[in-house]
Amino acid sequence: MPDLYLRRGLLLLDQDDLQGANREFLAAVDEASRSSFTEGRQEVLVNSYNNLGIVAWRQTNYPEALHWLRLAEEEQTRSGSNWLPDLTANRKRLEAIIASLPSH
Repeated sequence: MPDLYLRRGLLLLDQDDLQGANREFLAAVDEASRSSFTEGRQEVLVNSYNNLGIVAWRQTNYPEALHWLRLAEEEQTRSGSNWLPDLTANRKRLEAIIASLPSH
């Protein structure tokens, strides 16, 4: 079931329905958190957290985006897998954007 929410979120993200995508990714996190299939749960969590970060990034809510990307990176590291090889590079890129903002 978590995969269904993740896939629906991806479709909505592709359609630029950021609120709808956000809702689906949060539902995927909720469903995955209750799953007993460890690897499947971890993969859905990593992808959902990453996509929640993408949604926040597109909304220029950089602190929230960074929060989600860090969660995705931590979960991926904890799992010992590498589903999203660019995750660390994207987090670093976002940190550089945040550091370059006038308030920093």
